[in-house]
Amino acid sequence: MYFIIPKDRSYPWYFNISFLANVFFGMGILVGKYREKILPFLLSKKVGTVSLCIYILLVIIDATLIHQSGAFHTQFNNYPWFFVESIFGVITILFVSHKCLNKSRSLLFIGQNTLLFFLFQYRFFMFVGNVFSRIGIEEDLVFYGPLRTVLVIVIMSPIVWLISRYIPIMSGKYRIKLKTK
Repeated sequence: MYFIIPKDRSYPWYFNISFLANVFFGMGILVGKYREKILPFLLSKKVGTVSLCIYILLVIIDATLIHQSGAFHTQFNNYPWFFVESIFGVITILFVSHKCLNKSRSLLFIGQNTLLFFLFQYRFFMFVGNVFSRIGIEEDLVFYGPLRTVLVIVIMSPIVWLISRYIPIMSGKYRIKLKTK
């Protein structure tokens, strides 16, 4: 289905990429089913540290060799590389968030409102990218991606907070209670 949908349009919630995400949903279901065996292994210090190092290496290779060569310039074209990098990224995020989760209210806020962040992410990334290009910040800078990401999260957070507070159904927090007899 992913290959049939036109790629030159902007879909809400990245509908066109959601089919690609089904692989990760499937992995999440498997990890959830065998949580007691898999999570202690993934969250161990040894596996987490090795995963973090491999992920950083993959990102450096991606940023210096693959992305600069044009393979990933506007969309994902190298699916095996994307999956390997993403899997190590997920393991790294699990490890880092496990170590920091109880200490960071901002991580908890982002985790509880992921759906809303995902909804607005494309528009805000485009906005911040346009602002950066107008003030002369180039995409070639090493810290362009992290700076743009942090700025988007900072700008989106008050909007996401307002929506989750006053329209909780948009964040999936509100459940309709049906009367049963």
